[in-house]
Amino acid sequence: MDYSYYYAAAREVLDWTALHLSPENMQWLRVLPYQRSEGEVTYGHASPREPEAFEYIFALEQAEDLLARTGKLAQLTFIGHSHLQRAFQLGNPVRDVWAERVRVDSARRYLISIGSCGQPRDYDPRACYGIWDDQSRTVEFHRSSTTPKRPHGRSSRQASPRTRAAAPAWGLRWIPQAPAELEALTRGQIEALLSLAAGFKRERAKARSAGESPADRRGLLRGRNVITLFFESSTRTRSSFEVAAKALGADVLSFQKTPPASPRASRSRTPCAISTPSARTRWWSPSRGRAPRLWPAPCGQA
Repeated sequence: MDYSYYYAAAREVLDWTALHLSPENMQWLRVLPYQRSEGEVTYGHASPREPEAFEYIFALEQAEDLLARTGKLAQLTFIGHSHLQRAFQLGNPVRDVWAERVRVDSARRYLISIGSCGQPRDYDPRACYGIWDDQSRTVEFHRSSTTPKRPHGRSSRQASPRTRAAAPAWGLRWIPQAPAELEALTRGQIEALLSLAAGFKRERAKARSAGESPADRRGLLRGRNVITLFFESSTRTRSSFEVAAKALGADVLSFQKTPPASPRASRSRTPCAISTPSARTRWWSPSRGRAPRLWPAPCGQA
């Protein structure tokens, strides 16, 4: 498998793993099929469209593309790869299924991403798994009841490939801390960001369907700070970012460049009748700074 285009941390882990597997282990892996079917159910690692290409499916648009470009799909397809628990009903239209328990309609087709046991994309380190009950025709999403401890010592970025591969994976923090532009991110990094957003959406929907109060739904980013910085004046984008971050429980600090005053605004004047010894009326302009301290105080200020 060619993984030369993977991001650096993933390549290091794969290289380390290849060096520590025995020839027997490697041979066993080489003969494994990319997919396995059992009746109406297909199991695979990545998208069933071209399994050996290891394509992701974690967004609605990707599921729509799969349906449009793939001939025959099993009624129920289980995949992983995205490290997210997702479910899609493949029909016209393709729909997200936001539920802990998915009932499989025999007249429809479904794609289920079961999640992962490590390197989570939703910042929940508990291992994911699912249960397919072919009698009740339901799929249930589950998480392990225990939370693994964070790796001790150096961070995952500084740790050796061996430590990074063997330690309980909280997700590789390989996305730049402050990417200045979209072009600075690789395809894998962009897909990881979209995966994380999809995970947040799913967790919010789960909390809502479970009847949790709005305050209880704000635990995904509780204790974290989100800082927005806009070099141009923005209202809708800035507000939408702030609402989204607060809905997830984060504290928000926003910076925005103040737009220059328009010529009309800079020339506007506010009339303030000022009583002076000569009993004349003067005009005070905001552009001149603080109002003069005359007696009595301008505009009725003490």
